[in-house]
Amino acid sequence: MRNILLFVILISCTALCFAKNLEFKTLGLVGDEPLQSMVELPDGSILIAAEHGLFKSTDKGQTWDLLEFAQKDTSIYKLKLLKNGSVLASTDSGLFRSDDFGLTWKEIVFNSKNINNYFHNYKKNILYSILDSSIYLSSDNGDNWNLFLKKESLPNKTWDFIETDNGDFFCVSYGLDYKYHLMVSKDKGLTWNEIYYEKNEYDDEISGFIYLNGDTIFGKSDHGYLYSSIYLINLEKDSVNIFYKDIYYFIYDITKDTAGNFYYATRLGLYKHDIINNSVELIFQKTYLNDCLENVSIIKDVLII
Repeated sequence: MRNILLFVILISCTALCFAKNLEFKTLGLVGDEPLQSMVELPDGSILIAAEHGLFKSTDKGQTWDLLEFAQKDTSIYKLKLLKNGSVLASTDSGLFRSDDFGLTWKEIVFNSKNINNYFHNYKKNILYSILDSSIYLSSDNGDNWNLFLKKESLPNKTWDFIETDNGDFFCVSYGLDYKYHLMVSKDKGLTWNEIYYEKNEYDDEISGFIYLNGDTIFGKSDHGYLYSSIYLINLEKDSVNIFYKDIYYFIYDITKDTAGNFYYATRLGLYKHDIINNSVELIFQKTYLNDCLENVSIIKDVLII
């Protein structure tokens, strides 16, 4: 039996969300392989993606049912809940959607090609994807795709793309200098300007985004898959600051609570960033020995309920 590489954590918190009010629950054994992602469905059930399986609980994790997925022997590494209650599953063989809480799945394709990246604007309920070096959008949860920005109107080799709630576009491009460049457009993609920023001590570049809606964008930098840096992008000033100077070993996910505090799911455990006091502390860690005989506490996802 393989070691579980993700300990599923449920956080129950008050509106103020002080550390003393956090409650962590270790759920029952879900499977014998690494777990990847989880979402709470509108009916209160929990859906969890394992590396090669999908599990569902209707009793807050007391018992689990193995669901049949559309594609056999595929790795499911990220689940995303859409505004209408549908769920997207990102896999190593493409993008899939369920409209019935995980019971059945439909593959989302573009011109018979698999979709391997997307950005979901929750406010507008629109999906964006970089396809054939251009950006396409879907307003019907992936059933149909329309050209949004042509390749010629985008920076060189667009790597990642998001649209903020106020309509600004941000993208990361990979230049001829073999470096990542942070770009912004305030006119719907007609013109693009580069945002220059001071990098951390490791000279990490922003290579992707984590957007939690509203006025907060994180620039994520992965360096050799050993650690990640997090930069805060100021939407009003088009400036970038190091959000927290310490380096966490590979930040898998960031979650925000109603009080505005952030939670970092990392290779070393779960960290809480207290916005009011501007402090970061390790609030949950469960160390175990992995297959490489390393003592780790890998947290890949956090669900706040």
